[in-house]
Amino acid sequence: MSHLVIGLDIGGGNLKLHTSHGEVKSQVFPLWKYPSQLVEGLKNLVGELSPSAIGVTMTGELCDCFRTKREGVKHIVQSVEEIWPQKAYYWSTDGVFVTAGEAIEYPLKVAASNWHGLATFLAQKFTTGCWLLMDIGSTTTDLIPIIDGKVCAKGKTDPERLESGELVYTGVRRTPVFGLLPHTAAEWFASTQDAYVVLGEIDENPADRDTADNRPLTVEYSIERLLRCYLHDTETSTKNRATSIAEEIRDAQENLILKCIKRNLSDSISQWKVISSGSGEFLAQRVCEKLGVENYSLAELFGAKVSQVAPAFAMTRLLETTIS
Repeated sequence: MSHLVIGLDIGGGNLKLHTSHGEVKSQVFPLWKYPSQLVEGLKNLVGELSPSAIGVTMTGELCDCFRTKREGVKHIVQSVEEIWPQKAYYWSTDGVFVTAGEAIEYPLKVAASNWHGLATFLAQKFTTGCWLLMDIGSTTTDLIPIIDGKVCAKGKTDPERLESGELVYTGVRRTPVFGLLPHTAAEWFASTQDAYVVLGEIDENPADRDTADNRPLTVEYSIERLLRCYLHDTETSTKNRATSIAEEIRDAQENLILKCIKRNLSDSISQWKVISSGSGEFLAQRVCEKLGVENYSLAELFGAKVSQVAPAFAMTRLLETTIS
């Protein structure tokens, strides 16, 4: 096989990969449950591929299995190095790749860096005008301004971005329903993926049991999970009520994202265009329609699979440029 560059995005719930040959892979891996199995998880993800260089970005260091972000970064870096010693480069919010030693020495520069890597790559493509990267994933939404080819985020760390509204802790799969809707039981009875399965935006997957009750991700079970949020079941309520709950969840997420966008862009929204990516691009399109702004979809530009692993894709492209 010819020269192969791999991009890895190591998150708290998923491992994602993109290669310079166009392969795309994603697998569920709850790092907070199985930190000691990260090496095995990465090996399973990469399989028989033999990379000559690897670009790594991460958010998994935030998992509560680690007492500090420093500990999390060190664990992730050491896991990668155990498999591919001296082949990996780690993306820093300084806008450059750093070595394993530098990543461990300055962990907060590589912690939660995937949004920055994606925005940096896109800034090289969208070099004029005002653009808002709206990356909606399974857990979070990133809202990153790019102006005339420069990343113009107010914050670099997760706490700074959370405070500014550029990091919105809401996503289309893992967000608990009680965090979005008032007057629901404050229990993890259902998550947003149940809403979008019922609404037809996310496909059923009977093999997927990464759900609130460990039952399959199907319309039937998602209906039951949504009803339980209001302490109902299929004998005390109806499928139509579950659909209404799903729509309420979608509306709540839209409004939350809209609020953060308006807070940051103020009265100049009409001057902006959106670049959307992530597994929640369908939600980004609805937000753009409400804002009345044009949306450039990464799924349309590079393919739906690439959009769902966008930070890993960015790592591949940025590292190719760096080592060429």
